[in-house]
Amino acid sequence: MAEHDIRFVTELWKRLTAMGVEISHSQLTRVVNNSTKSLSVDLLEGLATLFDCPVSALFKDN
Repeated sequence: MAEHDIRFVTELWKRLTAMGVEISHSQLTRVVNNSTKSLSVDLLEGLATLFDCPVSALFKDN
């Protein structure tokens, strides 16, 4: 997020909703904090588009 000048979840949420990705602020906060059990395809596509990367780059290796 920082590489794209996004410092807060609110800014990320605004950009995603402007792209047509439907997600609540609280759901997105759980995604950012890695405390969610599922992700929608729309969200993954939106994040990949926003960050200009493949979907696989959204996940870190453990």
